[in-house]
Amino acid sequence: PLSKNSLAYKAKTLSGLLNHPSQNISPEDLVHNVFKNLQTRFAHSQILLLKQNKLQPWRWDESWAPQEEGSLSYIDLSQPSIFKIVLKTHKPFHGPPSPSITNETFFRSWGLKTLPKHVTLVPLVSHSVLIGMLLCVGDSEDLFTTQTLDFALKAAKDLVQNLTSLHAA
Repeated sequence: PLSKNSLAYKAKTLSGLLNHPSQNISPEDLVHNVFKNLQTRFAHSQILLLKQNKLQPWRWDESWAPQEEGSLSYIDLSQPSIFKIVLKTHKPFHGPPSPSITNETFFRSWGLKTLPKHVTLVPLVSHSVLIGMLLCVGDSEDLFTTQTLDFALKAAKDLVQNLTSLHAA
């Protein structure tokens, strides 16, 4: 087994899992199905990948599209933001995002004129290593529940497990 601190171990990222499918369902179809499921509760969802301590949007549902040239750039993790909270704690963020340069810049670059009323941002963890985040956004008051958080947590867990299974098979 690889050491959790080895570069080879850390190289097993979500993108690595997606680039080596080995079952009938494609990784892209699996991601599409996750987004379709999330759309039953959230207005928008997105997968962000963490590479060498840099976070970058990777895939997003069809209701969302990058609106600015910098939309696909790395997210500044040195400044206060929902992304920095999840990076540092490896725990989900569930609630309204606070105004900050990073939060406002990110959501504006994805076409939102103001911060969303609700964000659920779940860490994607594989073999105890943070490999990315699942971002779910909406403006409904119904999203401020533990059931909604549990729904997003399950989606994130299933995403990582299914992609890991595809890679291992």
